Amino acid sequence: MNLKTDEETITLFEIARDFLVKYFSYELSKAEKQTELFYNMKLYDDDFYHEVMSYIVAAMIHFFTEIGGSKSEYKKWLIESGYHNAPEEAKAYFREKYFD
Repeated sequence: MNLKTDEETITLFEIARDFLVKYFSYELSKAEKQTELFYNMKLYDDDFYHEVMSYIVAAMIHFFTEIGGSKSEYKKWLIESGYHNAPEEAKAYFREKYFD
């Protein structure tokens, strides 16, 4: 992926890309494209992404780039869609890849 940021943020977004494939049924090439598109939209700063972690970032990528939702609709969609709680295996994958 081609993101202009620090290594930790790149890792966080690589994990989010993997979650798009696993939990949102994206093909890898589409997941990479949407991840880059979302990051370059600059909706939030890098510190925010580190606070919410990769699973929520994947949901954000899906919502803003695929669904075309707005910031005002995001929180409601996140809860109604059930994506507000990361599965335990996603948390474990994040810990393994991010802190490795």
